[in-house]
Amino acid sequence: MVSWSWLAANGFGSADLTVATSMRR
Repeated sequence: MVSWSWLAANGFGSADLTVATSMRR
């Protein structure tokens, strides 16, 4: 699993977080 910092740096942090929350719910 990649680091959250890497995702945030690439701009995927917010998007990935939203998707993860949606899938979890």
